[in-house]
Amino acid sequence: MDLVAQMVAGSTFGAALTASGVWNPSTIVEQMRFHDFHMLKVFMTASSASALFMHLLSRSGNVPNKPRPASLLLTGVPYDGNIIGGAMVGFGMTLTGACPGTVLVQIVTRTYPGLYTFAGGVAGGILYVALQRHLRPSGGCSKPDDESLLLWKKYHINPDLSVLAYEAMCIGVVSMATVLAPPVGTSSFLPPIVGGLCIGAAQLASLVLRGQPVGISTAYEDLGAKVCGLFKKSDKPGAKSVTTPTQAIAFAAGVMLGAAALVRLIPKFAVAEIATAVSPARAVIGGVIMVFGARLAGGCTSGHGISGMSMLATSSVVTVASMFAGGMGLAQILSCMWYLYFRGIQNSSIPYTYELRCVRVPDVFPCLPPKPRQFERSVLFGDVQFQELGTLRVTQAKGECYGLSPTSRDFQVLYTNYGVMSNIRIC
Repeated sequence: MDLVAQMVAGSTFGAALTASGVWNPSTIVEQMRFHDFHMLKVFMTASSASALFMHLLSRSGNVPNKPRPASLLLTGVPYDGNIIGGAMVGFGMTLTGACPGTVLVQIVTRTYPGLYTFAGGVAGGILYVALQRHLRPSGGCSKPDDESLLLWKKYHINPDLSVLAYEAMCIGVVSMATVLAPPVGTSSFLPPIVGGLCIGAAQLASLVLRGQPVGISTAYEDLGAKVCGLFKKSDKPGAKSVTTPTQAIAFAAGVMLGAAALVRLIPKFAVAEIATAVSPARAVIGGVIMVFGARLAGGCTSGHGISGMSMLATSSVVTVASMFAGGMGLAQILSCMWYLYFRGIQNSSIPYTYELRCVRVPDVFPCLPPKPRQFERSVLFGDVQFQELGTLRVTQAKGECYGLSPTSRDFQVLYTNYGVMSNIRIC
């Protein structure tokens, strides 16, 4: 019966994630690039609603307020596991366009590269289980006094006032993002504030049904423990059994069931825009880094971000700050690398040929012959736009393009070898 409650709670969370659109790879990647703030608005709204629900339930005594302790590694630096692990989660999010929870929705909606990212995530869970005893001091996580676990206790602030201050901060951030970065165009997903409130409602369902907040990354560790258990029997007390189903895995399975049910009822929620190319190898590597980092930190965007931040847990604040700093920092580095690369191409007189390999819209240009065509390419990086001339080779069997209309010479193409979206004009 407990596993059923886990799956029901997971289903509500999965449906909320799907409707909010934060599982869309382009949403995550563009957030890290500061190009789209849909993810930030959803995240802060969900965290705000979650904080209110968790505070009220904990004050009534129905749900215990159990913040995550600091994650310690062998460096001896306070919160080193949260800092390093959080940064790794951010790296993985930028590389894959997913987080440990949203990748489950990507699998259900058959969104590339979800399956590759999930495979990397499982590998990351296996790697963590195999190496964790060598990475942590005895005990794994710190056991400090209760005052250091929660910010309001650490700084002796009234809990009611601290929650009100957090609510005001979340509302201020969402309002500022809405004014300064309004949404462009239409979306098939819920508005970010509505989507965030749905995730907050899913948090309430999780608290009521299973007595604990949402969290996903533990399921990957449990899967890793089961795989490792097939080859080696653990003598560690409390080790996870190979045959016994775990609550975390049941919750993750519920996330997938909820997402599948929603997209079947409302198919428009299954539509995702892929704004950047991620190779299978990059997705797998990013998945490994992301889940390994999440387990080092003791949680991911769900456990630390939505749940831990809602409790004003010190370790969660450190982890989330490291998460976004790492992800956004890597995104800027990658953008600079592409800037230098394309600047080199622009200044080069060497002719070049591109081949379209992104299958997305099969009937946009049915009459475009599969022979080399001269084209003019426009690539935009920040405020710098490059105009280039080259040769375009369309392989009809493998490559298609994002067309504006069947008669237009202007269209967009996603280069899997360069990982950028370009505007093309047939000459």
